[in-house]
Amino acid sequence: MEVPITPVKDKRPLLMVKAMGQQIGNAPVIGSDKSGGEEWVRFGRHNLFPEFCRGLADNCSPLDACVNTMAQYIAGNGMEFLDANEKPMDEARAKWEELCGEVGEEALLEATALDIALMNTMSWEVIYNGLGEPAMVSHLDVTRVRSGKKADGIVGKYFFSSNWSKHSDAKYKPVEIPAWGSTKQNKALLYRRGYKQGRDYYGEPHWMAAMADAEVLVRIPVFNRTQIEGGFKPSVHAHVTTNRDAEDIEELDEQFELKFTGENGAPYVLTVGAVNETLTITKLERGDHAGELDQTRKVSKEEIYHSYGIPPILMGVNVNTGLSGKGLAIAEELSLFNTTKVKPRQKMISASVKQILRACGIEVPIVRMKTLVPFEPAEDPALTRQTYLRRMLVGEDRRKAGMPILTTDGKDAKEDRSNWDPWMLKPLIEVGMNANTNEEQDASAQTNKDNA
Repeated sequence: MEVPITPVKDKRPLLMVKAMGQQIGNAPVIGSDKSGGEEWVRFGRHNLFPEFCRGLADNCSPLDACVNTMAQYIAGNGMEFLDANEKPMDEARAKWEELCGEVGEEALLEATALDIALMNTMSWEVIYNGLGEPAMVSHLDVTRVRSGKKADGIVGKYFFSSNWSKHSDAKYKPVEIPAWGSTKQNKALLYRRGYKQGRDYYGEPHWMAAMADAEVLVRIPVFNRTQIEGGFKPSVHAHVTTNRDAEDIEELDEQFELKFTGENGAPYVLTVGAVNETLTITKLERGDHAGELDQTRKVSKEEIYHSYGIPPILMGVNVNTGLSGKGLAIAEELSLFNTTKVKPRQKMISASVKQILRACGIEVPIVRMKTLVPFEPAEDPALTRQTYLRRMLVGEDRRKAGMPILTTDGKDAKEDRSNWDPWMLKPLIEVGMNANTNEEQDASAQTNKDNA
């Protein structure tokens, strides 16, 4: 016989399982269900993901070195403005220098390149004049910018706060800035980010895959310092059961140290004691482990270099380059690095500059960054010598050496070389090591004529 079970109302289960929607990997949480009526979109669970990235780089020396090195290459040697035939456009150059103001192009590019190197994102504040044209461009720290929510698929405004962890304080209240092209205001924010699928508001660091390695690398030096400060160094415990006074015990300790430590320490222990005196020696295990994670530290450093995209050889890491030579390997790595890593990020800046100049009524077909050359190519001594011999005239070489220059009229040599002897106008390469002077040539010719 089956007895029906009547469910008890308001009977809640003792255990409830929910899928919390944990994020995968290091990607920051964008937005939040508990936004508290905020007008901006949160960047990270606590809206502090950019600050976390900056702090991580500050405490991880390989990552910080990558960011600073990449920033130098992105900034390059300044901008160049060219027409369709790749001829310089002076009008565009003059307007751009005017827009940069007193700060100058160099400072603007330096700060912007550092933002791109860290966050793969940049932001400029553009100030307009009374005619509605851009009058000044200034850099805005991209880690302190938050995006407004989309309306009709377009972000119409951004928010800036000097300290987002205290944005509720009146001192750090977020300031609204219209987005570029949204409205005709007295200023606008030009925000440009690297594209990534599923990201509608913010750009993310391209090195995010190495974030866990960077966090490990940050902790290893702290672990080593803690182990060194709190490590237990003694390896032997000697316990003496005796009725001696404190002075005798201190003397015994000194004798023990002199006998068994140092380069002349005895390899054995001989104990002699009186009645009812006992010496117990116990071996202790070492408690300090500083340095045992150095191999992990090395691997994490290499992973950061590879994930960030900078060849280790450009960061000063000794790399086996084979018989081809280190110089050639550096040149090849540098060319590949500039083409595949640097130039794609420079396009953010060049596209923004072209966009601003277009709003000023100047259409520039080509805007690009001048490539940074980190070192001058080594000079070949043999090539330098050959170049000198082909370029330098005999007369110029004699003048440089303080020797007189032979002339056709016997007077001092002129600057225009009109009275130089023909022999003085020959390149050194034609004269050769054993060439005769003009007088010797004439004497030799007369001797040959007499012999004939």
